[in-house]
Amino acid sequence: MSSNPKSEFESTNTNKQAVRLEIEATNRTPEIKMDGSKGLISIKGVSMPANVNQFYSPLLERLDQYMANPKEDTRVVFDLEYVNSSSSQMILAILFKLKTLVDKGNNLKIDWHYVVEDEDIYETGKSYSELSGITFNFHERE
Repeated sequence: MSSNPKSEFESTNTNKQAVRLEIEATNRTPEIKMDGSKGLISIKGVSMPANVNQFYSPLLERLDQYMANPKEDTRVVFDLEYVNSSSSQMILAILFKLKTLVDKGNNLKIDWHYVVEDEDIYETGKSYSELSGITFNFHERE
């Protein structure tokens, strides 16, 4: 299996809110969707890429573009099944970057989804919330 995920990138220079990103999930990497026109970012699945920096760099680049002219309200949805330690550090870096939206007066909503029996993912979300200083909304499911 290739270490390079399939990606579709679109951005326009005239409207930075049109920043888009779609990365398909694999058995080692999460699905990532970003729609700057809606202020929505979604990270879903398993995160244990062979090269975490290479995998997440398209998201970080698009996030920088989006944050230059963000929507008033930004929503980030995490629905992760497993996160390895290098991915965990990258997700924290993403959260710290997003925190600057709040510092600039924008609204940031983080939705953290987890399976009710999965204490590890729930606790990971709690730790991210505490470390980043961002209040998360926790959503359990069966």
